Amino acid sequence: MRVAWLSAEPMTQGAMGVTGRLDMVRELMVRGHDVHVVCAGSDGDRPFDDVPTALIATTRLPFAGWASQWPRLAGAMEALPRRPHILVTDVPLLPPALLWARRRGVRVVLDIRSQPVEAGPVRTSVQRARFAVTLRLLAGRVDAVTAVSHDLLEVVTRHARFPEDRALVWRAGCRWCDEAPPDTGPPPQWPSAFAGSFVALYHGSLTAGRGVMACVEAVARCRDLDPPVGMVLLGSGGMAEELRSRALALGSADRVAVLDPVSHDRVPAFIRSADVGLVPLPPGPTWEVNWPVKLVEYLSLGLPVVLTDIRPHRVLPRDASFAYWCGTGTADEIERALRLAHEQRGQAADLRAAAEAWAGPRLGWRGPAEVFDALLRSLVGTGSRELVAP
Repeated sequence: MRVAWLSAEPMTQGAMGVTGRLDMVRELMVRGHDVHVVCAGSDGDRPFDDVPTALIATTRLPFAGWASQWPRLAGAMEALPRRPHILVTDVPLLPPALLWARRRGVRVVLDIRSQPVEAGPVRTSVQRARFAVTLRLLAGRVDAVTAVSHDLLEVVTRHARFPEDRALVWRAGCRWCDEAPPDTGPPPQWPSAFAGSFVALYHGSLTAGRGVMACVEAVARCRDLDPPVGMVLLGSGGMAEELRSRALALGSADRVAVLDPVSHDRVPAFIRSADVGLVPLPPGPTWEVNWPVKLVEYLSLGLPVVLTDIRPHRVLPRDASFAYWCGTGTADEIERALRLAHEQRGQAADLRAAAEAWAGPRLGWRGPAEVFDALLRSLVGTGSRELVAP
């Protein structure tokens, strides 16, 4: 089967938030499908060597990206080696994808990994309005709709009407559960000042509304602990300098390291070097419907976690020994969780083993890949519209 996977965001080396889609592409290729990624790109973007990728030249200006992508998508599709049987597209590229596909008898799957979350208040409002309008007008015309969680699928159904037998959930797995990456030792960027410290790791976007500032506050309040508590923030975003400034104002600049993002294959070295992973996403409509990708990555490599009590995180049992719950993610709650994790640092080996043992059979890629593969085959094989349940 030939599949074109469309993305309005870059699916290239160093891009944030696309690991799940890339790994599903790789899983489909392992299963014998001919898959090409068609995604946003610009000078300097480097596709992955193992993923056939065509870049759509994209203007990197607010509100202008989609305007530059839409007219160029058809040319990128026609330049593929062979016409695909199926397009898998995100919401921003759905209008031109449907126009191109319907004229050629190509099936279309709308896949939704998240609501718009990566912008300031004005941009987020505009993006969410466009998200809702696009779904309302066009989602009913696709051959299937897939989402990362049942809660997100419910959000989609509030905006658009489509038959239930065309809706499917596939959650993102983690390749590290299926095959552990090699242990390369501490990464070169790891702060030398943190030698002997108890280190918390946050990996992800450094933007507002993710609870990262509360983590900086919590670490500052733990300055009395011995060994000292440090925090590595691995990522990029509009809050990076604000986080550094806040740590400086709190007198903990030497305990908070804000590091530039690295390619995904280098992240395991950071996870293995940390003592606890931070997942501080606060309650609310944005995060309550998503799948906790970073949580999955931490656990797959046996890293205990400090995590908020939101619906996606309840994939973990409440009494998991390697989970330190921090309620709604206030600085006070995160501080208490960090202190408890610090107190139990002598049990690190057992906690890591328990986390990895729990994650291994539950959070890998086999289940999601089987579900999505069955969906694609049903659309182009016998013509059946019956989908396999998640």
